[in-house]
Amino acid sequence: MAKQELTKAVVEGIISEPMNNIRRASEQSNEELLRAATKLFDYKKKSE
Repeated sequence: MAKQELTKAVVEGIISEPMNNIRRASEQSNEELLRAATKLFDYKKKSE
């Protein structure tokens, strides 16, 4: 259990700032950063 908690804490620490940057880019309509994040995470928008 402690190993899982440590792993979660490490992963959260690593991706916290990049995810905040992506969120900010979304709020500010930063198309360049959003395109890069889309490619990086291989994101495909769901059909509505």
